[in-house]
Amino acid sequence: GAGPGETAGRVEARNIRRLTAAGIASMGLVAYGEDLRPDGRLESFVLTEELHGYEPLDDFLIRRFPAIRSARTTARDHDLDQLIRVVAAVARRLHRAGYNHRDLYACHFFVREPVKGQFAVRLIDLQRVEHRRRFRRRWLVKDLAQLAYSAPRQRITRTQRMAFLRYYLGVGRLRPGDKRLVRAVLAKQRRIERREGLAG
Repeated sequence: GAGPGETAGRVEARNIRRLTAAGIASMGLVAYGEDLRPDGRLESFVLTEELHGYEPLDDFLIRRFPAIRSARTTARDHDLDQLIRVVAAVARRLHRAGYNHRDLYACHFFVREPVKGQFAVRLIDLQRVEHRRRFRRRWLVKDLAQLAYSAPRQRITRTQRMAFLRYYLGVGRLRPGDKRLVRAVLAKQRRIERREGLAG
């Protein structure tokens, strides 16, 4: 008697509309629909515009930027720095609007470079996105740790990872509270790596 509940299609369509209204670039929603089957199963679909010319962030990093040789010999890449700024801005806007993604892996940021050094970034796979009136830090930590874990290790240095967090926090230098957040993100990242068998 409780009804079939919300479908994945309805949830994702709503999240696309809400995030777009909050200034977070995602996918253009074309349509979504639902169908209640005779056996009581409720099925759904979502149709979005094609992200023409975009590719997942992890693939883009590997294709576009050279592998790290060493921290001392790798020169600063201003294009990569700009991309890190743009991705950090998307994550910051998402969280400041009260949302957490729950699957904030690099593959869910889609990137296009229409002009060299200028990047457009869209956030996809919004089915599990949640909005919270009272935000607990653990949800921020989880999102940021997932992104840190999934960023290609041979493309992003530790210095660049710290720069991402400064851009995300909007500070030039980490404050004591910021450092506690960074330590929590790193600890969560290590737990993900152990779970996936990548620690060490």
